[in-house]
Amino acid sequence: MARLTQLDRERVLVAITEAERRTAAEFAVAIASSADRYAELRLLAPALLAIMAPPFLLASGLLDEPLWLASVPGLLFLAVSAALLPNAVAVRLVPPMVRETRARRLAQTLFLELGLAAPRERAGVLLFIARAERRIEILAGPGIAERIDPADWERIVDRFVRSARSGPLPAALVGAVESVATLLSNIFPPAERNPDEVANRLIEL
Repeated sequence: MARLTQLDRERVLVAITEAERRTAAEFAVAIASSADRYAELRLLAPALLAIMAPPFLLASGLLDEPLWLASVPGLLFLAVSAALLPNAVAVRLVPPMVRETRARRLAQTLFLELGLAAPRERAGVLLFIARAERRIEILAGPGIAERIDPADWERIVDRFVRSARSGPLPAALVGAVESVATLLSNIFPPAERNPDEVANRLIEL
């Protein structure tokens, strides 16, 4: 999956800066090509197939040459591992609940690592996208979350998904940041003194 261009990054960072002028919240955006490596799938599945192949081939009579039987496990392991290497293939084989859990776990980790749990009044917001999983998470500190109806977050997510499907990702990101800022501008307006407590961040993993 192609990374954002420098111009795209600048557009999103400008949107973050503008959003922080309209509200007391601190914003960050994180984009991951995949929320997890799914090692259990990429390694365990090829290993199991490699172990099971020789007995199956012998029992079925498809192959009984010792040299080929010795070679099949290694060749099969390499072939299946190569097939599972692209995220577009591997992630689709992962159960949806697992994909959702891994995406949320990475989002929560980034929320803490980016310092969004630290601002005054616990007013950090992270817009997180896991591209392979096609997941978007909006994480907000308790100071914000307790004042926002979850349905408002869902509407922003739905608009982002529609926009990302029909147009470029950068435009969808900018739209989502602006939507969050609009939502918070009345409920969580900026104070007279509105310092930038967390560096404006857009990270790609």
